[in-house]
Amino acid sequence: MMGGLCYMVNDKMCIGVEKDKIMARVGPDNYDAAMKRKGAKPMDFTGKVMRGFIFVDTKNVAKDSDFKYWVDLCLEYNPKAKITAKKILSNKTSNKMLKNPSEDILGKLQKIILKNDKKVEAKEGKIMGASGTVFNQENVFKYALAKTKTGYTFHSLPMYGNPDLFDDLKSKMPDAKFQKGCVNFKSEEDFPVKLFEEHMKKLTKCDFSKMIAHYKSRKK
Repeated sequence: MMGGLCYMVNDKMCIGVEKDKIMARVGPDNYDAAMKRKGAKPMDFTGKVMRGFIFVDTKNVAKDSDFKYWVDLCLEYNPKAKITAKKILSNKTSNKMLKNPSEDILGKLQKIILKNDKKVEAKEGKIMGASGTVFNQENVFKYALAKTKTGYTFHSLPMYGNPDLFDDLKSKMPDAKFQKGCVNFKSEEDFPVKLFEEHMKKLTKCDFSKMIAHYKSRKK
């Protein structure tokens, strides 16, 4: 996910690694106590703190006992976490996923993705806690769209791997919030459909095969 590695238990996100940090899904009940541990930081991947998820600096889990604390805490919460129902959709039927896509900003952006990138497959799911649509290529995460409490979010692994495209889009969206491979925006005015399509055309020209190979090699 977004350049990181996520471990699933019982079809639910449990624990992961993102660069030099551990992503621990400890749940809301254990959150306050876990945040007191050395190296624990709030997880704000989408631009806002996600209660129940914690980033942990790997330098603070050098001992097996420290690492075991986080793994055990994540496994303890896992049975309580809800399973997100997933429905795999074809590229053709994905356009009909929303009841009235022509009047919904996510529906418009979704249609643009499927129109410009014929290699992806859409799947209903959650993006960092927000319900939305994930677009995979050869079962590897590529894009995602979701509605948040404050607006909308667009995640893009090709953009994450191409800083020039990230900087180009950021320069054209002064009212949006950017974080690594994602854009958080409040309305269609912040992310015009025309601009999104222009950006998607640039993304589809990126060579995604290396990312697919890298991901699959890590799964072996």
